[in-house]
Parts: sequence; structure tokens; C-alpha cells
Amino acid sequence: MITAFHGTDQVPIQTLSSQSANTIKHQSPSNGARIRRPILSVVALSAASLIAGVFLYNPYSSPELSINKQVKPYTRAQGEELYPSMSPDLKSLAYVKKTKQLNALIVENVSTHAQQQLSIPLARFSRPSWSPDGEQLAFVMHTPQTCAIYLAPVANLLTQSQWQKLSTCGNESRPALAFSIDGKKLYFNDRTSEEFGYQVFQIDLAQEQKSILNQPITNGRGNYAFDLSPDGRSLVMLNSEFGPKTRIYTLELSSSKLTQTAQLDYLMRSAIWHHDSQSLIHPAPHPAYELWQSTVHGDKLATVVSNTARVKHPVRINNGTDFTFVSYLLDRDIYLQRSTDNQTQPLANSSVMDYLPTIANTSSHYAFVSKRSTHAQVYLGDITQPLAEPVPLTSGKTPHRFYQLAFSPDGSQLLSLADNQLLLTNITTQETTPLLGTDMAVRGVSWHSDNQLLFSTTRNNRWQLIRFDLTTHESELIFPEFMGGIYSKHDDAFYLIHRKTGQVFMHTVSSEETSALPLYCTTHLPNRRLTLQRGINGLHCLKDDQSHTHLPMTSTDKITWPQQIDNADYHLSTHGIIYTRLQRTTADVMRTLDVQ
Repeated sequence: MITAFHGTDQVPIQTLSSQSANTIKHQSPSNGARIRRPILSVVALSAASLIAGVFLYNPYSSPELSINKQVKPYTRAQGEELYPSMSPDLKSLAYVKKTKQLNALIVENVSTHAQQQLSIPLARFSRPSWSPDGEQLAFVMHTPQTCAIYLAPVANLLTQSQWQKLSTCGNESRPALAFSIDGKKLYFNDRTSEEFGYQVFQIDLAQEQKSILNQPITNGRGNYAFDLSPDGRSLVMLNSEFGPKTRIYTLELSSSKLTQTAQLDYLMRSAIWHHDSQSLIHPAPHPAYELWQSTVHGDKLATVVSNTARVKHPVRINNGTDFTFVSYLLDRDIYLQRSTDNQTQPLANSSVMDYLPTIANTSSHYAFVSKRSTHAQVYLGDITQPLAEPVPLTSGKTPHRFYQLAFSPDGSQLLSLADNQLLLTNITTQETTPLLGTDMAVRGVSWHSDNQLLFSTTRNNRWQLIRFDLTTHESELIFPEFMGGIYSKHDDAFYLIHRKTGQVFMHTVSSEETSALPLYCTTHLPNRRLTLQRGINGLHCLKDDQSHTHLPMTSTDKITWPQQIDNADYHLSTHGIIYTRLQRTTADVMRTLDVQ
């Protein structure tokens, strides 16, 4: 029986400031490193002092650089190949195959291409990880109601009775896995729900005991990514709380000594150790078309891979020099199904990602996010000129990841939710300004009035619904039993999602009465976006299986959903339904090679 750890205790850490640890040239030798050789010249003395400072102060020696490697594909099949993991003997590749009809865990011989293919109805696999002897495979399996980490013999991968269940995991969690170099422990991270940040655990496989590691506080995203060094001595952890910032920590496993090595002004999506156990390999800032090599202090050392498509999921290959990663491309286009005749028209689309469409009720303006300029930017268009070139509202100089857009009730302002940043655009002047920073994890933004916002957040591991005043920048907690909600001026009512059940309640402002509705939004905030909407034809939200659910508010409320709609990426308005349609998606496993 595996004993679960139920604790969120904060642990002390040693902080190494990025300013002092960033670059060697700012370091000076310690008092014990005095060089007393008067015959040395000033230049030689400076050089000797510099070298002494490096070896006495810096715990990491000079890294081995991986510069501009060649790339070759491992997989080129239709659909998406994700989470690659090469076996220690370099003979087999484990990865996840994803298509519209299939989610499968595949183990493929890289020479003969013979495959074992594991698929279970409604199950989603991720993060295959080889044991050091190559005999076993750990992986994560999600079903609509469960998440668990399993260990299976590779030879009997398709026989579920041979699997060992190592741990449950949060259904909204995306755990990463790593074996210790002796194969006796498995490290993983997990979050029990969106209210909690990720924590890093270890499982003693012989004793079947789970324990928590020394780590930073776990507010916000928590310790959302980690990796074990090739020498087995330390973990690197990426930690983020509320803003678009990343803190890098290292944990020496023998002493449990935790050290903060850097704080970055962008959200690093993932990171693994380089083969040298000194530096890191990670995707460039979002959207990443390169793999970078950086120090543990966050300083870029080299571009490892420069790709024409985006990159993610880097993993070391057990040859001391190379890596696998996923090269992927997504192409979504935006369409409007008009409310007048239910006819569909395309809008100003590109050959890349156009997404998060929203449309004003009081004008012909629509807004969306696009990566047509390489970086994600917010654009403004007009549905009366559907093919006209849209106008960028945000700069591409600062890398942002956007989660939601929303016009104010009068259509004069556009709110954009980025990496925990709220950006406000004046539609007339097209000027965009950031709102004051907040120490809260912002999700599910909507408008209460032209001067007030509603959004969801978590405090003390509990969902809260907040009303924020744009004039005073003051926030207040409202409806404490509910995790999120929207306001409808048409009904003069709040529609609220219960934080435990997902049931929708209606709070009428005039009577101050709150009543339950026969509607359940079991998928509340996918990717920080509230799915509950009040359209002209009733209430709408998503269920666990990503299907739409509709509650008519009058006897005449009816709706016709567009065909080929991306279920979570749409907005209802008086003009109709503006939505995205997936045109193309590819994701291939690649590997690096040294330039010949």
C-alpha cells in the first residue's frame, strides 16, 4: 500500500541571487582565496582571481555547449506524436499517438518500426518514462474521472493485469516522471486540483512508500516542471506563483539542500538537464521555435535547435550528446455563424494559429489572438469587412500567452487575460495598457459593468469569485460558495458555478434570491477560460466529455451549433457564434545530431 502525503508545509530554502550568480565576471574570490605572488602582472592577477572565484563560488563547472545541431525526424505519421522517450539501449522509442479517434501509448523499434500499441476507450496516456534497465515503463493514464501513474513490464505492456499502480494523481494534473539512476525510486509532480500548486514527490518502489521532497512553496502553479540530472545527484525545479515569471531551483538529493538560482521575467514552459548535469535545455520563450541551452541562473548559452515549427517536450537521449523533442504545428481559423440566417462566413484568417475569438454585442468589432507575426498578438477586426487585414492591438516584442478576450458591455474596451496579466485596450485609440499587478492567480475573466470585472482565483487553496473595480483598483470577494460566474445585464442576474458540484445557480439582483438551475458545468475553467456563457438563446457551458450543454431560459430559446467547432473556443453574441475550426495539426518526434 502506498502511503499518501497530505501536506503543504513550506520548507526553508537557500537563495542564491541571480545577480550574484548570473555571470562569472561579477564574482570576486572569497577571502580564503588570496593569491600572493608579487611577480604576477595586474592582468595575470585578475585572471587568477577570476578563476579562483569560479571554482570556489560557483558550484557548476563550465558547461559543455550544444550549438546548432542538425535535426532528423523519428516519426512522420498523421496525427500527433507526443512525449517521446528513448530506451536506455537506444533501440526503442516510447511515445503517445493522438488522433481524433485514438489516444495510444506506443513502443516502437527504431530500426524495424515494429510496434506495441496500447489503447483503452476514453483513456489518455502521457509521459512514458523508461526504467534504467529498459525493462519497465512508467506512464500516466487519465480517464474522464481518474488519473493514475502506472508501472508496466515493457514485454507485457498490453496486459493490464501486469501493471502496478504507483499513485493516483489529480484529474487536472499533468505529472512528469523520472526514475532515479539506480531504478529504485520514481520522482513525479502532481496537483490534486486547480486550487493547489504542483508538488514534487518520490516513490520508493520496493517499499511502495510515497514522500514529499524539500521544495519551494506551492502557491499558484507551484513546481510545475522538474528533471533529474544525468548523474542522479540533483533535481531542477521550475516554480511559478501568480505572474508570468519563473523561479529556478536546484535540489541536492543527498543533503536535501534547496537553492534558488534564478528568477526570470517570462514563464519557462519546461526544462531538463543537459548531459553535463550543469546546464539546462529548454524551449525558448513562448511561442518557442528554438531549443536553448542555458545556465541554471537563466543565462542563455547556445541555440541547440532552430526549427521552422514550434518545439516542446525535450528529452535526453542516452548517448551523452543528443535530445529528442516534438516539432508541432497548429492551424486554426475563425468563422462566424450569423444569428440572422445561421450561415457561416470565414474571417481574416492566416496559415497559423488564430484563436480565442470574441465579438462585441454593440458594434461590428471582433477580436482574436494570432501567431501570424510569430509571437502571439491580439488583433481587432470588423465583421462587416471579413477579409480586411486586422489591426494588431498588442506588441509582439514581449512574449505573451493569452487565455481569454472579452469586450466591455458598451464595446469601448477589450480585456485580454495573458500570463496572469490583465491588459486593457481602448478600442477608439487602440492603446493597450496593463492593469496593476495582482498577487492572485486570475482565471475566468468577464465584465460586471463597463467599470468592473469579475474573475476567479484561489486563496488558501479555495476557489473565490472576485469583483475588481477598474477605477479604484480595489477587489472584493462576492458569493463565497461559488468558484466562478458571469453577470447578465439582460436578466439583471448573476449566473454562478458552485465550487464543489459545478451546478449553475441564478442570483437575481432585484430580489436577492439565489436558485439552483438544472445545468452542470463540469468543465469549468479549461486553460483559465470560463466556459459558462449567457447567449441570446439561453445558458451554455461544457461537460467533461467536451460536449456542449444548453439550458433554454424561455420556451423559444433554440440554438444550432456550427459543424466542426472547436468545443472550448467560441463566443456567443447578438451577431451569432464566433468560433474556431481546426484546419491542421501535426506533431512529430525529432532528434538532434551533431553537424557533420
